[in-house]
Amino acid sequence: MSKFTLNKLQLTNIIAFVAVIVMNTLSNTLPLNGRSAGEISDALPSYFTPAGYTFSIWGLIYLALLGFTVYQALPAAQNKPFMQQIGWLFALSSAANVAWLFAWHYGWLLLSPLIMLVLLVTLILIYIRLKIGAVNPALAWVERLLVQFPFAIYLGWITVATIANIASVLANSGWAGFGIAGPTWSAIMMLVAVVVAGGVLVNRRSLAYAGVLVWALFGIRAAYPAVPVIATTAVIAALLIIALAILGYIRTRSTTHRLSPRPA
Repeated sequence: MSKFTLNKLQLTNIIAFVAVIVMNTLSNTLPLNGRSAGEISDALPSYFTPAGYTFSIWGLIYLALLGFTVYQALPAAQNKPFMQQIGWLFALSSAANVAWLFAWHYGWLLLSPLIMLVLLVTLILIYIRLKIGAVNPALAWVERLLVQFPFAIYLGWITVATIANIASVLANSGWAGFGIAGPTWSAIMMLVAVVVAGGVLVNRRSLAYAGVLVWALFGIRAAYPAVPVIATTAVIAALLIIALAILGYIRTRSTTHRLSPRPA
């Protein structure tokens, strides 16, 4: 990218982040269409929606993204590979974030999961391009903290949010679920989350990504403690993700040792 393009990219990323924060704030303080996100979730119940406190993870996500936004805006960041790797994907993910708010608050239920999938795909692409969790001993700690960490936890939460969004739409569309009870579908979707996490964690040691998924699973358990199949599956799924994260850490750690230079 030319210096002019990089300058535009840095400014666009700042505007995109500010737009996300402003619209998320207004969506609950106005609120958009007269309903807060919590009120909409309560009106569209599903057995995959976690307890309310679980959504506090957004505070950490947006704080981390603030760190990224400030860091990428520094003049020295233009020479960093991550600027080329992320490119315009962060701006696209932010546009999807804002678009989803309108779809959710205005009851465009069939559109909302499609927009959420766009957000998920952009974050997956960022995750892959940044090689988050891959072996890279030369990567500075500041980039791990301000570039890789924000997108790892963002992707972790959107992984769960996408499944929850689809579950809410299906549960409230009159879909009979092939005769399978709602709690059982919730258990199935938690196992799907484990499979998705496995694809991410076995070859990468993104403990941040795993941590967010575990947080969400225990949030689901907290929401339905009296439903045995949900409570039990949530714990099992969380333990499986922890095991996958440890396995990925051990594998990449052994690779790091093989790649590390040995004294003559």
